This record gives sequence, C-alpha cells and structure tokens, in this order.
Amino acid sequence: MAQVERGQEERRGKVSREKSNGGTQDGWKGFVNLELSDKEKQAVKRLFEKYGDAWGSILERVGLGYKLTVSYDDPHTTFNVSLTCRAVGDKNVGLTLTGRGGSMQAACVSLWYKDQHVLKGDWSGVGVGRAGRMEVDDVE
Repeated sequence: MAQVERGQEERRGKVSREKSNGGTQDGWKGFVNLELSDKEKQAVKRLFEKYGDAWGSILERVGLGYKLTVSYDDPHTTFNVSLTCRAVGDKNVGLTLTGRGGSMQAACVSLWYKDQHVLKGDWSGVGVGRAGRMEVDDVE
C-alpha cells in the first residue's frame, strides 16, 4: 500500500513541477553565473540615465514568455531583478538571469546590460549555479 501511495505522490509532484514550469517539460536549470567586471560595471553606470531602454527590453522578454521577478534584499540594501525563461523552444529555457543595483532602475539596467550587451540574448553558453548550494566552508 505504501508503494502505491508513494507512486501517486511522485506523479502528483511531477504534475505540480510541470505546472510550475508553465506546462513545459524543460525544468529550471539554474541561475546564469555571470558577474560583471569593474569595467562593465562602469559601463552600466554610464547607461543608468537610459534605463527606459532597459525596461522596454525586459518587458519584451516578458511578452515572449519570460517570468519577471523583482525583490528587495534588505540586508544588502539591493534591488534584485531577474528573468526566468519559460518559453518552450527558446535557447534560454530553464535559465534565470539576474541584475542587482542600489535602485530598481539600476537593477534593471544591470540585467539589460548582461542580457543584451554581454550575452547578446543567448544565456545558454554560460555556466549555471543553483541558489542555496553552498559547501560547509563556503562564504558569500
């Protein structure tokens, strides 16, 4: 009996995961592991005044099936903006790209810069990492 119940739970879990992935078979792969160099950070700061372009680009991605997440990290006093590709058949499916900044606008510009200028819209060639995976002796 326990084996039957376990099988039912596994099937329900699979359906639940598929629903949380927008009905796709492609699961979440992880965060795109991309840190900007000091030179790139300076370029982002120069682009800060043009954040409207960044927001338009981000909204375009949302229209293509990307999930937009915005949060504030109180301990680090940063805004975090992320796009997670949930569009079936897209080369970025299952990947999350993030931008951080001292303001919402700065976080958007950072994300836009990474997406359009550094990665040229293709995140698939960059290594990924999962949140929360730290070794015992790791620090952030």
